[in-house]
Amino acid sequence: MDFSYEEISKYVLDYQIDGNRVVVEFQNDAGEVFDSSAVIKRSKSITSQVTKKVGRMAKSQARRHASRMVRSALGGGMLGRIGSQVARSSVGSFDTSGGDNHSTEDINAAIANSFKRVSRNFKVKSLNERSSGRERRASASDRRGRQEQRAMSREAELSFQDHLSKYPIKNLFEQDLMSRLLVSIAQADGRISEDERNFIAELLPKKLGSISDIAARGEISSVEAEELDTNVKKSILMLGWAVALVDFDLSPAESRKLNEFASLFGFSHAEVSVIADLAKYETMTSVMDPLMPKSALYDAAEGIGLNEAEAERMLIKFKKSVTY
Repeated sequence: MDFSYEEISKYVLDYQIDGNRVVVEFQNDAGEVFDSSAVIKRSKSITSQVTKKVGRMAKSQARRHASRMVRSALGGGMLGRIGSQVARSSVGSFDTSGGDNHSTEDINAAIANSFKRVSRNFKVKSLNERSSGRERRASASDRRGRQEQRAMSREAELSFQDHLSKYPIKNLFEQDLMSRLLVSIAQADGRISEDERNFIAELLPKKLGSISDIAARGEISSVEAEELDTNVKKSILMLGWAVALVDFDLSPAESRKLNEFASLFGFSHAEVSVIADLAKYETMTSVMDPLMPKSALYDAAEGIGLNEAEAERMLIKFKKSVTY
């Protein structure tokens, strides 16, 4: 009885890494919580080894790009020192501040494996149970729907920078909420490394306070979310995704936190998918070279949750925009 992480991720309430095990809390549709755990097995494939690295220069490049976008969204000159200082940030492929460094892919696989033990409490069919012709046709229909959705998102890709320019994060209320969203995402896995702390601190105006000051103001409430203009909500969420993606190692906890904010802001699943795709395209193009090897392209794509076909389409679109 096998499950994919994508199928069961919506039931993941929380998880913790304990050495080489993941301990997971699942919550079903009735609100019942079930605990489970599984060993984190390291994948043997070359592209998913823990030692796989996206280049240090590429990560630094992506960080600079995200910094410029935040500065632009905040109105330009407020963060004049960002460009030069972020480039000097210490950028490591993985945070080595403690514990085993497991790849996102291996953690996801372990979470899916742990779900087997509690699956009887959830209305989810295993991969083996979905073998009837009717269900295969439904899956094909779903795939077509996803392809159409991706096509729609690709049509909207160019609107990322235009949207930020048209709907900047102008006043103190909006800036405060964005700062709290970014800090919350950085702390999503229960800790924030010194490198992350420095990077977030460089992104935000000094007037908003330190990381600790921002965290102390708490999570964004439903009342605060209601007071945000819908277009500004999109600007804030797009930037949240872009900043979360800069190290090409998006964790399940970060993804889950971003989806929580999307729900709080009232975005539909389809709208969230488009927003995430826009941020992924921005992140990928910030490090793309038109003649880059596909192995490097695939490594970067894997780190932000894109498959190889999606990455190739992005590279093709990028190449079409370049004239030598």
